[in-house]
Amino acid sequence: MVIRKIRTLPRFQITKLPNMPEQLEPELQKQPAPGQEASSAVEDQKEEIEEGMPFFPNHWLKEVIVIFLVLGILLTLAIFFPFALHEKADPLSTPIGLKPEWYFLWVYQVLKYFPAKVSIIPGQTIAVGFIFGVLIFLQFVWPVLDNRPERHPKKRPVGMTIAVIVLTLGLLFTVLGILSERTVNIGKNKYHFDLYGIPHKVIAEQQVEHSDSIEVRTGDESGSVSSDEGGNHEK
Repeated sequence: MVIRKIRTLPRFQITKLPNMPEQLEPELQKQPAPGQEASSAVEDQKEEIEEGMPFFPNHWLKEVIVIFLVLGILLTLAIFFPFALHEKADPLSTPIGLKPEWYFLWVYQVLKYFPAKVSIIPGQTIAVGFIFGVLIFLQFVWPVLDNRPERHPKKRPVGMTIAVIVLTLGLLFTVLGILSERTVNIGKNKYHFDLYGIPHKVIAEQQVEHSDSIEVRTGDESGSVSSDEGGNHEK
């Protein structure tokens, strides 16, 4: 216990008290002075920094080697497994049912609900301005307005309501964008989703064939009747 108490006192590290037992002198000599401890820590940090890898040329050379390896693999795959070329794209004709990637489908679907032109301004310009205006407001303006320190959802009802509405609308328009301009079987019935994502029930093929046969029969009967009438007039 005496040795521990002596270690906690800096002055005992550089001076020798009178009447100090000789067995305590080696313990005091092992303890470095306060300045020596700081200098040794700095030297250790310098040694750790010096042991690190320099950026140039060691780290730079490794990155260059990896880049050339990746390029070599890509060129090898391109040579031995070439991708077949398709028909040349025609910028004047848009394929039917062409859609963007799934993360842009909600924007693609929202653009359909705006009119083609409002006065002189095109409807697409208004739609894009509206969408980006809402996004900028939610990302930059709303955090400034709702700057309360509370972060629990129950204590931020307005922000949570806006978040739920935005996520729900984004999911809804994404699903509508996927289903639009497609024919889907739901149960035993077949539905065609129009440009706006509204489903319309498709008439069964048997009913269509039956209606076509009825029209053909009525046309033949009318043709025979008219020919009979023409023969009677000639007589």
